[in-house]
Amino acid sequence: MKKLLIGAAAATLLASTAGADANVFKGPYVGAQVGYSHNSTSMKILEGTGQPGQQNNHGGSSATFMAVAGYSDLWDDNHLYGMEIRGGYNTLSNKKGGDKLTMDWTVGLRGRYGFILDQAWLPFVSLGVDYSHARYNYSYGTQTGVKDNFRVWELSPGFGVEWSLSEKVNFRADYEFAFNINDRGLNTGKAKVHNGPNRHHARVGVMVNF
Repeated sequence: MKKLLIGAAAATLLASTAGADANVFKGPYVGAQVGYSHNSTSMKILEGTGQPGQQNNHGGSSATFMAVAGYSDLWDDNHLYGMEIRGGYNTLSNKKGGDKLTMDWTVGLRGRYGFILDQAWLPFVSLGVDYSHARYNYSYGTQTGVKDNFRVWELSPGFGVEWSLSEKVNFRADYEFAFNINDRGLNTGKAKVHNGPNRHHARVGVMVNF
């Protein structure tokens, strides 16, 4: 009986340490995430025809999907850094009065720095640069039904945590705040319209190392 208990304890110890090597976070990986986004976008006529100073604020919530491919390495036993490329889709479609804002695809790069705890947890901070697309149907002055596509550069600081589920699979949960950094204007007729999207993203997903 004593030998059986010792054997069971040894097996439990081996099971708890299996896959708990810091190397589970090291190397190339791919993954997918789903989550929630809250979007707040200001569209403002700055000058030209129409009504300078007129501003519409669009806010709304939507689902967000993200595919990820990246590589991480270790500085030492606990400190990790890495870079990933990503592409995603946002389902926002918000209508206010006669105006409608739709935000859809985004692509970008994201750097990460993390600290490995207990060889199974990886809290991290991150900074991403994303290129995002939107469509805006709006009116200004006497013109209605104006349609415009625009693309913006966004800076996306964030933080999150990964948990090692096995030697190859990690669970990830993270948050990002994305804000416009290129002050992109819509030039429609003689009116310049400023757009300034700010977006909050909360996502969960699975990363697979190989």
